[in-house]
Amino acid sequence: MSLFKSIANAVLSNVGVRMSLEEATKSAPRRTGVYKLYLNGKLMKVGKATRKEGIRWRMQQYWRGDSTAGKKHGRDIQDNRERISVQWVICSKDNCRELEIKLQNQVGGIDNLPWCDRA
Repeated sequence: MSLFKSIANAVLSNVGVRMSLEEATKSAPRRTGVYKLYLNGKLMKVGKATRKEGIRWRMQQYWRGDSTAGKKHGRDIQDNRERISVQWVICSKDNCRELEIKLQNQVGGIDNLPWCDRA
């Protein structure tokens, strides 16, 4: 098993400390990684932040309601931003998609994640 797969398996059930979306806009890392968005404690989205600006930038996009953040569900996220909490795990850009898929599959795939936009 590769080192990445070992790390991925270790974080599948516990992606890190959960905090509010607002707090994440200030304290999330400026590194690439995979994140989970929760609305009132229910997992709504698993996504990845692969730009060099990292997870913090992605959370700031959600908070501001940028049209590129969340594509179809950006308005839902914007309208509920005060009730959203987030978790993340830092990983290399090369490993983000693989970990994102693993975390999505852990809950039965994107059909069980209301705010996931892509297959």
